[in-house]
Amino acid sequence: MRFGMEAVEPEGLGDWRLTHDPSGWFTGVLLVDQPVEMNVFAKRHHFNATSPESGYAKVVTAQRRHAEGVTLMRGCVLTHANGRDVTEHTCESLPEWVDVLESEFDLSFDDVPEEAMAALWTSVRRTHDEWLASRLSA
Repeated sequence: MRFGMEAVEPEGLGDWRLTHDPSGWFTGVLLVDQPVEMNVFAKRHHFNATSPESGYAKVVTAQRRHAEGVTLMRGCVLTHANGRDVTEHTCESLPEWVDVLESEFDLSFDDVPEEAMAALWTSVRRTHDEWLASRLSA
């Protein structure tokens, strides 16, 4: 993966621009040199965590960056992106989904009741099936 960092023009927004690799899911971010308090992020965090319009609240997501790229689980779809190579795999059952979350993301669900995991999987799968149906009808 390739990234860039450049100073922002004096009249621009922020001090530095990080340009993300073209294979990534975002184009880049603007950074400032001064420290900021965590409360600066509170409004956006609340939106991301609770809004029905937030991709984080709509779809169960786990992400892990590594030297070669990123591993991402959105709903029941596992994506490996390593530079220009992207592979996807759809988990078809709760045991498979849990196994992938544990092995790829080092998550543990030992303290989560089976009924709660089953309910979460049902929701994940329903959301995935609705997404598939919307793509087919478009």
